[in-house]
Amino acid sequence: MIVHTGLVAWASWRYSPTQDECGHLAAGLGLWKFQDFSLYRVNPPLVRTVAAAPLLLIDHKEDWTRYQPGATVRQEFDLGRRFFIANGTQSLWMLSVSRWCCLPFTLIGLLVCWQWGREIAGDHAGIVAAGFWCFSPNIIGHGALITSDIAGVSLGLLAAWRFSRWLESPNWPLAFQAGIALGLALLSKLSWVVLFPIWPILWIASRLPSQRPHDIKKEAVQFVLIIGLGINILNLGYLFDGTGTPLGELEFFSTPLAGKKLLPGGKPSSEPFSGHNFQTHSLALPERISPRTRFAEE
Repeated sequence: MIVHTGLVAWASWRYSPTQDECGHLAAGLGLWKFQDFSLYRVNPPLVRTVAAAPLLLIDHKEDWTRYQPGATVRQEFDLGRRFFIANGTQSLWMLSVSRWCCLPFTLIGLLVCWQWGREIAGDHAGIVAAGFWCFSPNIIGHGALITSDIAGVSLGLLAAWRFSRWLESPNWPLAFQAGIALGLALLSKLSWVVLFPIWPILWIASRLPSQRPHDIKKEAVQFVLIIGLGINILNLGYLFDGTGTPLGELEFFSTPLAGKKLLPGGKPSSEPFSGHNFQTHSLALPERISPRTRFAEE
């Protein structure tokens, strides 16, 4: 663990800024300053919020002259470029500090590999699994950045581990752990929404061939708790921004959903849900979680 931490910390210091990191850092600052979740909305806010947190304690300059609250264009990259221009070479030090604040994400993945490997095949397997994580070039390389990849992998592993333990031995403590881990995974990477259909299938499939008696009703309540906790933690990460918005009031800007091609700044469309019976149904997720902006056309 010490060697892995040292390697990632050193890489965090040595790597030059990547394009995505500039956008993540500006979006994180925008979250702390304006509570605006529209910046870098293609990924949830957990990692960039953590990455930008130390800048609140460091004297720095900001340039928000071209910032448009809730804009439908990808402005985080321009804002990030302006941040680096405003702070000059000092911005490199700030980026390193932000990267170091994200070190816990890779350590979570390391610990999960070690513990899960031990549970499956003993101590030696845990050490081997941890070793693969520690010295993987991909893990070290991405772990040194403030992008969401390593956090997504680590917290996704954590969620899978706790859910598998719940499947093996359903009880309330493990249900709470799996639900919390699910929420954190969803806050790290939008890709983990696939767990919503996958986990019910895994639960049902794991019970069909089983010869062991199960209290299905009790497990069903615990499973609902897991999903409910995950959704609520996801909403909490977005400060419940737009949660409960009726589907008919959602505004779409992408060509497939809006139903027509829009120019930058064009008026959105609510066509996908307006006029349908379910248009009054409330959205259980944060409104900003949906990447409804016209990324492809811009």
